[in-house]
Amino acid sequence: MPLSNEKRKQAIKMMTKFLKDHDDEDQTKIKIGFLKDNPDLGKIEKLPTGLIAIDTLTNGGLVKGHVNLIFGGEGAGKTTTFFNIIKHCQEVIKDFLAGYVSAEKSLDREYAEQIGVDSNELIVMEGETAENNTDFCNVCADPENGYDLLIVDTLQALASKQELYKSSGAERSTEDNSMALLPRVYSQFFRMYTSKSIGSLTLLFGSQVRTDLSNPMFAKEKQTGGNALKHYNLLDIEMKRVADSNWPTGADDVPPNSFVVRLKLEKAKIMGRYRGNTIDMYFKEGKFEHKFNVVAISKKLGLHDGKSLKYPKVYESSHGYQACTEEFKAKGFNDFYNKIPDEAVEYLAKRIPEEYTKQVLDYIPAEGEEDGKA
Repeated sequence: MPLSNEKRKQAIKMMTKFLKDHDDEDQTKIKIGFLKDNPDLGKIEKLPTGLIAIDTLTNGGLVKGHVNLIFGGEGAGKTTTFFNIIKHCQEVIKDFLAGYVSAEKSLDREYAEQIGVDSNELIVMEGETAENNTDFCNVCADPENGYDLLIVDTLQALASKQELYKSSGAERSTEDNSMALLPRVYSQFFRMYTSKSIGSLTLLFGSQVRTDLSNPMFAKEKQTGGNALKHYNLLDIEMKRVADSNWPTGADDVPPNSFVVRLKLEKAKIMGRYRGNTIDMYFKEGKFEHKFNVVAISKKLGLHDGKSLKYPKVYESSHGYQACTEEFKAKGFNDFYNKIPDEAVEYLAKRIPEEYTKQVLDYIPAEGEEDGKA
């Protein structure tokens, strides 16, 4: 039943008074109103990463204006992923300002530039304490400072101030008991950060995992740093290296410095994507190459068999532009990848999100199985 005009007027009067009492009639800090009348409420915008696996898994990319988290073990490809995201955004988005907090203090300038990061357009910060990092994030959240993307790599790398120094200012010894301080720092930070009006800044955290041996029979990997790391994010992606048998041509044909990493949505408050969705991403000879990932992912989705492909092609003739169906054939997957025309790669790149979404929405959990929705 529709709301009566009298009740609507009462609600508007209450909201107007509330904003006036809190000195925020322009709604610069507090957002309030009927959802239909306020386009800023509940609006989810995405930042495309340029990595087709991540953009497909997340239905468009990282969530702007919110906290995003990518976590995984050592060597899963987190830092390479971060550099690729920065590179792509610098190339396709005008006047794009990115910040990179090198908490591990292991930034490799040559590697970043080799991937394609424009070092002249990237601000790098190396702090002394975890508080330095979180305070920097809070400052960057102010829209007046112009940041579009801020990456922290990684959360667990630095100690808190109380863990490093005594109240007297002297440095602590490793024999001093200062455990469990980092979770408190992050819990406070997340509350402060989400209380701000952060505009369209995309905040991306990298997080490490440790092996939880509290139950030796069921040892599993978990994040350290407290439960706050799980509560305030709109998007959580796990990166985990999987067996070489997942390589498109099998375990016996994996090139040097290559592996498969499985992306899994652990939390996704976004339309059309559910907790538990997975997709494979391919690290080939030192990088997440777009073409190889398109060919490999589309094969796994069943868009081709690794030996042949029919795709639409437009060519120019004396009668103008004509459309036809072209068939591409190869001897095997490697030959397919090396010789596939660029227009066929573009065709597959457009089909991957469509096919993946179709398979996600068509999936029916087995009896007794959780549907995995967030």
